[in-house]
Amino acid sequence: MYFLDITKPNINSTLNTFQFVATLHGITIGIPMGAMAVYHLQHELCAADGLPFGYVLSSFQLGSWQMLFKPRFWKAALAKPNTARTYFFGAGIFVLTVIQALVAPSSAILVVPQLD
Repeated sequence: MYFLDITKPNINSTLNTFQFVATLHGITIGIPMGAMAVYHLQHELCAADGLPFGYVLSSFQLGSWQMLFKPRFWKAALAKPNTARTYFFGAGIFVLTVIQALVAPSSAILVVPQLD
């Protein structure tokens, strides 16, 4: 008898439990990344140079691929009075968004058991 045998009782409940654990795993990784983004957002907003408005909204949309393709994100990156810290903030938001968007599907694939 395999672990995921069709004839095994309550197989759907078992698979749903694994999917729930995968969702919790994605949320558990997303919370610290969101906290990092908001911390750096507060730090940049308190700086003398300020922060472009497109970055303010993008730091609350981690995990959304659509945010990376919106013009306001790239207009903020290409604004003239940017400093090195502003570019670093934009690159950090970009990396955090990509990581967050990849964590949930990959953890769902890894948590659900497979037959070998």
